[in-house]
Amino acid sequence: MELRKRELLLVWAFSLFVSVLAQSSSGQDNSGSGSDSGQLPTGLEYDDDVDIQEVAAGLNFLKNFGYLGIMKKSSHKSPQEYRIAVSRMQEYANIPVTGRLDNNTLTQMKRPRCGLPDIIDVNSMKRRKKRYQLAGSKWGKKDLSYRIVNYTPDLAQHQVQDAIARALQAWSDHTPLTFRPTTSSNADIQIKFARGSHGDGYPFDGRGGTLAHAYFPGPGIGGDAHFDDGERFTHRSVTGTNLFLVAAHELGHSLGLGHSDVESALMAPYYQGYTTSSVIQPDDIRGIQQLYGRRPPNQPTNPRPDPRPNPRPNPRPNPRPNPDPVPPRRPGQEPPQRPECNQQFQAALFIDPHLYLFQGKTVWRVNENGQVDNGWPKQVSVIFTGFNRVVDAIYRKADGTAVVFSGNQYYEYLGQRLKRGFPKTVRSLGLGVDRLDAAVVWARNGKTYFFSGTQYWRFDDKRKRPDSGYPRPIEGNWRGIPAAPAAAFANGEGKTYFIKGNQYYRFDDQNVRADTGFPRYFTVDWLRCDTSRVFGKATGEEGAGNNAEASRLPNIFVNMLTSLCVLLYVLHIYN
Repeated sequence: MELRKRELLLVWAFSLFVSVLAQSSSGQDNSGSGSDSGQLPTGLEYDDDVDIQEVAAGLNFLKNFGYLGIMKKSSHKSPQEYRIAVSRMQEYANIPVTGRLDNNTLTQMKRPRCGLPDIIDVNSMKRRKKRYQLAGSKWGKKDLSYRIVNYTPDLAQHQVQDAIARALQAWSDHTPLTFRPTTSSNADIQIKFARGSHGDGYPFDGRGGTLAHAYFPGPGIGGDAHFDDGERFTHRSVTGTNLFLVAAHELGHSLGLGHSDVESALMAPYYQGYTTSSVIQPDDIRGIQQLYGRRPPNQPTNPRPDPRPNPRPNPRPNPRPNPDPVPPRRPGQEPPQRPECNQQFQAALFIDPHLYLFQGKTVWRVNENGQVDNGWPKQVSVIFTGFNRVVDAIYRKADGTAVVFSGNQYYEYLGQRLKRGFPKTVRSLGLGVDRLDAAVVWARNGKTYFFSGTQYWRFDDKRKRPDSGYPRPIEGNWRGIPAAPAAAFANGEGKTYFIKGNQYYRFDDQNVRADTGFPRYFTVDWLRCDTSRVFGKATGEEGAGNNAEASRLPNIFVNMLTSLCVLLYVLHIYN
């Protein structure tokens, strides 16, 4: 009897080990058979849990951006050929190479990007180092003219002119090229905004997806750049689609550069988001100088468009000037840091086009150009009458009511006046906690979300109670967002932002996960503060979120280790 018991326990422990291992590995090597995929080719591998329509869209991506075009012409591709095409796309996008259309790859394919193919030279993909591509054509002159044919309604004309001029200047800073604006229809580079089909056979797809496309140097349409007016273009702002950044990329094509598989390069195909740092990277410089050479010393700069009207003092003609006048300083003396750059904000609220940032009893109002408006910061009591407390969290209801949390109480203000019956306790909301870290209205469903510690609640403002099934853990639901975020806000562009310390995370509402490349420094990207002296920066801190994520032990090994320990324990007892 004792021997039988011992055998059963050993079998149980070993079975547990094998079953956990099998469960952890399930789905890793499965391929879509294609039997239920309609017109999908049987040789294309994809995970079982992905939507067939997304797989079809992924196949079109491979065709449209040159990955299947490098194969031999035939009506049928072998599984190996599809695997090579997917692997090359994954290598180019700097994501894990699996050779199959997994969720990670399909998500990457949905990112906003340039409309030009990634592969323009078959030989360029054969065991080459990561670097730029040359289109095979360039301009035979150094002085080029450009014409802005029409304008987007998203921006004032002077803002469009400024963005285009700065984008061209970014390239001329490193080459002997000069660019001059003109109204002539014979301009070398014609720049226009369009929607859908616009006469060149490459229709735009509206917001998201393809942002723009351009043509390599040559006669006729050669050198022209077209921008999808279905996007919401912005000027000197991290919100929306920044026109300067898109234009700098597209005009690189107009000068003869193809896409680069260096992830940080301007000529990488995917939209990376606007920052105040230099957009031209070493890989871009090497590519453009191979075409046109280096910029001669003392060469005059490009002619600029007519000065823009600006009712504000201290205009900002360069990408990264200090917005406020500073007193002369001695050589070697560091410039003074602006007060807002030394803050770690505790709450945030976006009311287009302004971002309100709260720290202590003070509030800053930041415009779309990353500048603190004249007359700000102010005491919170100025905008909310009688409120002389620290703001922990804040959000805005659909009727314009501002809901302000401070300690264990919350207040509702309509305009500057406190509503009757307030303040009330946070517990009266039915959350079961005394205070909140952050609050935000999620644009995807219009519901309000409260965050406290490691948990969050979905709140129905109409019924004035949390939805059933809450609270839930932040981890695993708001993927990539840390516990206890200090502030949260949404800008209506499909992104939700979370601040913690002086770093922020950008959450993609569509893909329901934090974007790659985050966290980044909030005051640098949103307030144009000096990177070298950013408040809260510590050695090794940058990119810590990504490194921490990458360093987590995969679940499969955790499960294996647990089962192995059980097995060893049983063996120890019965030996």
